[in-house]
Order: sequence, then C-alpha cells, then structure tokens
Amino acid sequence: MGVIFTTRLKTSLSIYFAVRGNRERQAPLQDAIQTAKNTFEQQHKVAVNSQIEILPQSPIGEPCLSVVDYVNWAVQRAFVKGEMRYYKFIESKVKFLVDIYDFDKYPKNFYGRSNVFDVNKISPL
Repeated sequence: MGVIFTTRLKTSLSIYFAVRGNRERQAPLQDAIQTAKNTFEQQHKVAVNSQIEILPQSPIGEPCLSVVDYVNWAVQRAFVKGEMRYYKFIESKVKFLVDIYDFDKYPKNFYGRSNVFDVNKISPL
C-alpha cells in the first residue's frame, strides 16, 4: 500500500491494498488506517473530513498492485540485504522515499532527487 501526503487535505482518498487471505486479516489494516487518521488529527490539531474509501483488491483485479509490490520488495531488499540492483532498476521512477526507522535524522529522514537513496545512508533495522 502506498500513501501520499500533500500540503492540502483531499476531499476523498482511495486506498487500494492487496487481499491476503480472509477478511479477518484485512480488519487490522483498516483499523490502522483509522488510527493513523486519528493520530494525525490530534498531532496537527486539524479535522480530516476526507472521505476515505478502503478498497481491498486481488492482484488480478488490480494489476497495478504488482508494480507496488515490486517497488516495496526492491526497497526492502536494499534495507535487508544491502542489495541495490533491483532498486536501481526503478530508481528514476521513485520521487520520494522515507526511512521510517531513522529516528536520528527525523524529520529529514527522507530521500529524493537532492538526497539520493543509498544503503550506506540508511539506518540499521
């Protein structure tokens, strides 16, 4: 699942995620999205009135999920195995990448065109 934050709140937000098994496994993800929304509202003192639509999909029903899976896998491979070759293949398509485990650099724990992602810069898992 990919989430994009912008400077403006959107009136509607569609979140697609790959179905993995039964509905019981989907409920925690839906709860996590609601918790994230509540936390954002509390931290930033703003009400999020956006309509959030959660759309569980099978990879057959939404082929773009395969692309997202590959991107996530390539980034995960760089973090876990220190292997950049798969990420390098898609690097020109990645605009923004956040190292959520790098608390030392927060809030500058992101990579982009001016700060290129590299395994030598990331925080250890």
